Amino acid sequence: MNDELIVKAIEKILDENKGADIATIKMSPEKSLFDYSIIVTSQSKRHSESLADKVIYECKKLNIKNIKLEGDKNSDWILIDLGDIMVDIFTEEGRQHYALEELWKDHQIRKLGHSEVEDMDDIEKKNRVILENRLRSLYEELKMVESSLKKDKHKEIIDKATSTESTLISGIEYERKNKEIHAIKNALKRMEEGNYGICVACGKKIDKNRLEIMPTAKFCMECRNRHADK
Repeated sequence: MNDELIVKAIEKILDENKGADIATIKMSPEKSLFDYSIIVTSQSKRHSESLADKVIYECKKLNIKNIKLEGDKNSDWILIDLGDIMVDIFTEEGRQHYALEELWKDHQIRKLGHSEVEDMDDIEKKNRVILENRLRSLYEELKMVESSLKKDKHKEIIDKATSTESTLISGIEYERKNKEIHAIKNALKRMEEGNYGICVACGKKIDKNRLEIMPTAKFCMECRNRHADK
């Protein structure tokens, strides 16, 4: 099987397993030691690992030998070396940090069309349903945690204890769920105001892939990283 057919098979397996923004770079022979680099963004580090497993499984079916793997489940970048073809699986943060497409912009880049199919309106509608369902679920979960807290507090009084481990765990869970509720409400409010998908810090559009992974995102990646560094 020639390299182009192998590349198409890998693109297909990445697409079918929810790899985002798939880009294939055909390298210039005089400037590179390999022929193709296939770049894809995963939803998480665990998703990166899953994509790598699926690509390797597919390549073995195609009788490709001497497959080399670099990076692990804790990496923002997993590289699969197939000799003439490289498969670069990034988390969103890793892809922006390493910016391979910018580094290799002089080579021929082909992007898979599926990444442009879904427009912002479609993403907003889908995320609204996801967030509203999650909000209802959180309210139910919160009631259960509140009930657990009341029981633990009652037990403390009976035991004349100042605190219990279960109360502490329930308290942390209660705070975490409240924070998520707050984030969801803010995202829904931005939808109502027509500001969803716009970074609250710089006013630029938030990347569609980021909104797919984090429906409550209010910062673009640049501002998010700047905010995290403070």
